[in-house]
Amino acid sequence: MIEEKIMRTIRNLITGNADDSRRAGGLYEVTSVLAEKESFFSTGKLNFSAKFRVNETDKEVIYNEALIEKIMGLEAGFGRGFSRFGPGPQKAEPAKKPEGYTFRFRQIREAVKKAVEEEGYTFRHHLWGSL
Repeated sequence: MIEEKIMRTIRNLITGNADDSRRAGGLYEVTSVLAEKESFFSTGKLNFSAKFRVNETDKEVIYNEALIEKIMGLEAGFGRGFSRFGPGPQKAEPAKKPEGYTFRFRQIREAVKKAVEEEGYTFRHHLWGSL
């Protein structure tokens, strides 16, 4: 089944624990926590999310991915204007974040595209809006 092949491809390439996957109304999603950060009164997580929908009639897979930052605690209400996980005046470093860390969207996207095309489907990268 193409859905399982896509999910397996994504899980094999992302760092962190890619054990959170779900399906709702034909939309598939795989998420993974890439980094976590704790300070005195707040916590933050950087999540990777890949979503896709398989259109069987057109033999097409519509795919989208994003990095999502979630902050809880005192800092959540202060619209800081920059990411907790990027450069800035911070004391603690994100857990499990290797030196020189960059996230490779293109690598994951190209692997998914290859898996989709091997199954005879066309791949469409959807940037905005709902799938």
